[in-house]
Amino acid sequence: MSDKINVDTRKLHTDLVIIQDCLDQSTIDRRNIQNDYQDLIKEWKGPAADSFNTKFENSDSKVKSMYEDLQKKVDSLLDVCNTFETCEKNVIALIG
Repeated sequence: MSDKINVDTRKLHTDLVIIQDCLDQSTIDRRNIQNDYQDLIKEWKGPAADSFNTKFENSDSKVKSMYEDLQKKVDSLLDVCNTFETCEKNVIALIG
């Protein structure tokens, strides 16, 4: 039986930073799509435009909600990593 537990959160931190970068870039891309859409909708009129507008806004709302959920999960995991690392440092200081 081992008398040590080795937990390394560095890999998780690295993965979370990568996920955060992707999430940030995706958010920028989403905003660019929204801006382009706003330009388009100013020029496009009629029933097809109204139908597209409704569907686009519905889809965009779902995507925004998904991004917000992902951000909460990333933030939560980062908090867990930080808490664990603080605990680990305190244990090392005690048994140092």
